[in-house]
Amino acid sequence: STVTGLVGAVGGFELAGITTGTTGVVTLDGNWAATTTTIQAGGTLKTTAARTMEGAIANSGTLDLGGTLTLTAGGGTAELGTAAGTIMLAPVSDYTSSVVISAAANTVVNATTAGTITPDASFTSGTLTIIDDTGAGGTAADVAKWTVTSNALASYALSVNTGDLILTATANSSSAIA
Repeated sequence: STVTGLVGAVGGFELAGITTGTTGVVTLDGNWAATTTTIQAGGTLKTTAARTMEGAIANSGTLDLGGTLTLTAGGGTAELGTAAGTIMLAPVSDYTSSVVISAAANTVVNATTAGTITPDASFTSGTLTIIDDTGAGGTAADVAKWTVTSNALASYALSVNTGDLILTATANSSSAIA
């Protein structure tokens, strides 16, 4: 199902909660504000472009980001991996300044349980900042917390730079692809 327009009001009047089902996809076509956004195991929360979100996230399912997700200062803890959560990426050009999750204004970004990052197949060289945390704290900027789904076209490496989680893609040689 798709929700078009604003859900709650960023800066106040947020919903008590948004929870996905254990199957299917909930697509948000606008910004949203909820005390807690819960993505259940087996469920998917998808954005179609860059979005702003206020509130806490509890991700045990799939967070499918179609553009940069900006977490506001009014939010709570962004828990990206409560139970093996997954972050799916769109093509690099869809992200503002190559940042997937902008948490610079947020307090804490955690990944309690190891999660998976699935890059778009077109991301074969360069870098993406998966989490721009600006040193705000939390456990998500820890290479050991994440596994990157590989593909035949590129190899991937994670690193941490000043609290930011960085994903680097290196194109595989033509002999490695064949």
